Amino acid sequence: MTNETKSQKFGSFQDLSSATEKKINHVMELLDSAGIVYSMYYGYPVIDEKEKKDYVKGIIISDKGIFVLYENSEEQNVFVSRIYQLISQDMELFSSIRKFNFIIEIDLNSPENVLTSYESLDDIFSTELKTQANRAIQTAYGLSKEDKREVRTHDSLGAKIKDRNTYIGTFDEEQFNMIHSYDDKNLRIRGLAGSGKTILLVKKMAYLHFKYPHKKIAFIFYTISLKQTILNLFKKYYKDYDRYGEPNLNNVDIFHSWGGVGKKGFYYEVSQKVGHPPKNYSEARSKSENPYEYVCKELLENMDTSSRLGLYDFVFVDEAQDFKINFFELVRRSLKNSGKLIYAYDELQSLSEENSIPTKNEIFKDEECIDINLKTSYRAPVEILTTAHALGLGINREVNEGELPFVNMLRNKEVWLDIGYEQVSGQLEYGEYVELARNEEKLNESGIINTLAFENENSQYEKLALIIIDLLKNQDIMPEDILIIDLSYKLSNNHGIFRMIFNKLARENQLFEEGTDKLSASINLVNKDNPTRIKVKNAIPYTTIYRAKGNEANLVFIVNSDSLEIVKSISRNKIFTAMTRARYAVWLMGLKQIAGYQREIKQISDDNYILKFTYPTEEQLQKIKTYGELESINEFKMKKVADNISELNKTNPELAKKLLLDMLKNIGDEE
Repeated sequence: MTNETKSQKFGSFQDLSSATEKKINHVMELLDSAGIVYSMYYGYPVIDEKEKKDYVKGIIISDKGIFVLYENSEEQNVFVSRIYQLISQDMELFSSIRKFNFIIEIDLNSPENVLTSYESLDDIFSTELKTQANRAIQTAYGLSKEDKREVRTHDSLGAKIKDRNTYIGTFDEEQFNMIHSYDDKNLRIRGLAGSGKTILLVKKMAYLHFKYPHKKIAFIFYTISLKQTILNLFKKYYKDYDRYGEPNLNNVDIFHSWGGVGKKGFYYEVSQKVGHPPKNYSEARSKSENPYEYVCKELLENMDTSSRLGLYDFVFVDEAQDFKINFFELVRRSLKNSGKLIYAYDELQSLSEENSIPTKNEIFKDEECIDINLKTSYRAPVEILTTAHALGLGINREVNEGELPFVNMLRNKEVWLDIGYEQVSGQLEYGEYVELARNEEKLNESGIINTLAFENENSQYEKLALIIIDLLKNQDIMPEDILIIDLSYKLSNNHGIFRMIFNKLARENQLFEEGTDKLSASINLVNKDNPTRIKVKNAIPYTTIYRAKGNEANLVFIVNSDSLEIVKSISRNKIFTAMTRARYAVWLMGLKQIAGYQREIKQISDDNYILKFTYPTEEQLQKIKTYGELESINEFKMKKVADNISELNKTNPELAKKLLLDMLKNIGDEE
């Protein structure tokens, strides 16, 4: 949201002359010295007329209306016409202000006229109208939300969600300028889960494609279920700049990081380009615990690295925390000599074998890269976000004497401030006690974070089904509000058991479509056989954390949270990532082993969602990193054994059973 307490400055001077830049800066100095609060746009929006692109010199949104700055009469007509066009796209806004002379035309050759005019006019824009005007100028309609659910009970959970989900959204300064500036720069975007990284990447891609339609662009993502979401967003955001045109998808590749026969993907496409036979996942997994990094390294070793391939002018990478240095090197090789890399990540959300992403120096060497830090989470409320961080890092876990509580930790302590935490007590220094808090508004509701422990899996699934049925029947909740994330390896088997229990209980509780005997909600398995669609009407997705990443839901249920307790850093990172999919409330469910999580969650609540801990020393940080890497190797071995036994069980169940019994008999023995 645009901050109403101070002026906002949006845009870039890169497409304006130095003389124009000087005049606009003078206008802002005059307004600032008079204590006037305003939103200034310069070098924006782009006007595409007569096969020529032009840029509005300046727009000021204030209490008095919208000031349009021009330098000659031709610009005056074109610029004013464009602003009317943008405002009229929002009929609610236009009908509210059409009775006013809401556009004030100012010759930029006399900058002092802005201040003179401002002081002679009456206030006509309320705070809400200014917000709507900013949204219209930014064409930020995709950020605004209107929850259209029908609410039967005014204090139901669904009513509360509807109220929270309905708002007018605009880009703040940093977000807007990240999209519309830095065309000639590499960009690193750091932000928490829900800070809008994906939206900003796609919006910038749409802007660059509109501005440079002949340039080649690639957008690479890690979670395969994001494909349709990214494509839909791109088409929608392109319309913000070219209302009646269509993007040229021949110049835009939106694809998964891997790919394969009949399925476009970055690694596969580069392999084809250089004439190297690509490896599939099964081949790579037999060679390395990080299959994707392995194939990128192997491809680099089999191609000419003396020059770039020249495939792309811009490459966007989402979920970059799950990629390693060989992938980034391959991306850099795919660029043209003047090509730029724009990547976004949350270093606390990695699901790979290490909890760190390559540094800018490792990726770019001596080439410049601009940092954009997104400090606000627009998805997860403070209660969920800080609890997820406390659990994910192990800040409050019980340990033996001399043992560090942390299973993960940011090596660069300053990143805490970059991602929106504030130091409220102590010192943010290695080896020192510190207290960190977020300043976003809390929900202050009960039932935001729920933990439930069970004696066995079936009782867990039965309780899960009953909670969901009650929400659907009595709390104005829709199936699309819900996401179920299973942290165990047995996804398909667990889904089958849960779906059977859910369907039985749903029928007993008469959860039918009106006037039919058809259930009004179904359970949709999202796995490797059905990887592309998380959201299906009247269906509740049941999936893994890998498929859920990049997606979100109002209510998130995390089941089998105990399944990876033996590899603590991995399990906690998955719980953190799963919790931060939630927009409103989360349920952490599992067998009785999750009692430790319950105690930690109570501790962070008792601390009023302030993270209180002694920062590890640099020596301790190295131990934490080594511990995490060792656990990742162990998890890889566990998965490999589980997969092999599962495959053996399909063809020879008796042999699989004998193998398991022999392994159990010899467990702990040394050769």
